[in-house]
Amino acid sequence: MVCHELAVNVPLSLSLALSLAVSLALSLSLSLSLTRTCSNYGLACGPLGKTQEAEEAFTKALRIHEDQMGPESLQVGQTCHNLALLFRNTNQMEKAEAQYERSRKVWVKEEQWPLLAVSFKDSAIMYRNAGLFDQAFQMLDEAQAATKKVVNVKPEQVEAQLQLKEFRQDLEERRKGAATSSVSNVGKKD
Repeated sequence: MVCHELAVNVPLSLSLALSLAVSLALSLSLSLSLTRTCSNYGLACGPLGKTQEAEEAFTKALRIHEDQMGPESLQVGQTCHNLALLFRNTNQMEKAEAQYERSRKVWVKEEQWPLLAVSFKDSAIMYRNAGLFDQAFQMLDEAQAATKKVVNVKPEQVEAQLQLKEFRQDLEERRKGAATSSVSNVGKKD
């Protein structure tokens, strides 16, 4: 009888362990699925002007990623980058740059040089749009430096894909235009 009970208890213990493992995997899968849903919702809300809803969705996704994957996971980096884009597109530069910085720490740690270049270019766009050309050029220089670290792809290919050369030309033209505009307004009275 003891042998029979042991035989019955062992499979039950294995069955319980398997059940717990499946529950944990399902829970993790559901959490990751929820973060994907939250991120996608945030991406959809931003362009519709639903900034608060988008921020809440990204923040929820960020919390889940931090809990499930760790504070420096690729998923956290991507969610921070998406949050930065939301802030950039709603003229919240300080919040945007803080999120870009956080995502960049992940990209550097994980040696994700193309993503790092994208992050710097997105910051450059933000500064360009604000008329802060010196900061925009600094971010563009950082983007180009990141492309030089990419392995197995020529930096020129990455730069071309990100259109860094064209962006630099656009920045130079805008800076000249802004300088010309301010010079022509010097002698005018209101």
